[in-house]
Amino acid sequence: MRIGKYLSHAGYGTRKDVKNLIRKKLVTVNNCIINTDSINIDETKDVIKVDNEIVEYKEFYYLILNNDDIYNNSIDQKTYERLKEKEQKMIESIENTTLTRIDF
Repeated sequence: MRIGKYLSHAGYGTRKDVKNLIRKKLVTVNNCIINTDSINIDETKDVIKVDNEIVEYKEFYYLILNNDDIYNNSIDQKTYERLKEKEQKMIESIENTTLTRIDF
């Protein structure tokens, strides 16, 4: 992954903001100051620092869920309990990950 994309995903601003950080020589990869945003890094092995702070990177996973016909205002209690049980199992299986809801 390119360093600009990595830092922008980690929350250091847009890619243009990241370029400015690199030009100011505030970004290091494995304790080497970088001067270009065109280098590729391995996010699992390389140590990236911005202003001497280690960058913590989290990969996001997006789940797109389809609404079935049973999701309406007139479901019976048994169906509702079954859906809540499935929802709880899903939440437990993806615990410790960041979820983002996307509505269309």
